[in-house]
Amino acid sequence: MTGLSAFSEALNTKRLEVLREIAPDAWRVGVFFGAAVRPPLELTLKTGTALPLDRQPIEVSTLDDLDALVRTPRLGQFDAFLVATDGFFDPVPDRVVAPLNRPRRPATLPFERPERFDLTLNQRTAGEAGIVFPPLLLAQAREILE
Repeated sequence: MTGLSAFSEALNTKRLEVLREIAPDAWRVGVFFGAAVRPPLELTLKTGTALPLDRQPIEVSTLDDLDALVRTPRLGQFDAFLVATDGFFDPVPDRVVAPLNRPRRPATLPFERPERFDLTLNQRTAGEAGIVFPPLLLAQAREILE
């Protein structure tokens, strides 16, 4: 058996660190997340607590809920926002970013997706589990842990 992890909580924590660097005066951060991903979100809200940020979850169940939510005055209480890496918002990033940019942020703020992913393989652990990486996969790895 094998699986795939997006390490969304680690990416979200890193995004909070970057947010802190580019917006040092932002303190209250709204964290948008899809309703189905609450457990990984808890890690995002708790990890990196050394960051002086008040992280508040903003749960979205449906895209209709999202459209209504981004028009409410409630969001005016936040200094910045993080859209959690959970797959829910991937197809519709502009439905979150565009309305939030209108009141007080640049309307031309770009939404970027990663263009490069680095693959690291742990050959020792895989070997202990009886897994042998094919040569093509090994050739794609940026780092191979022996």
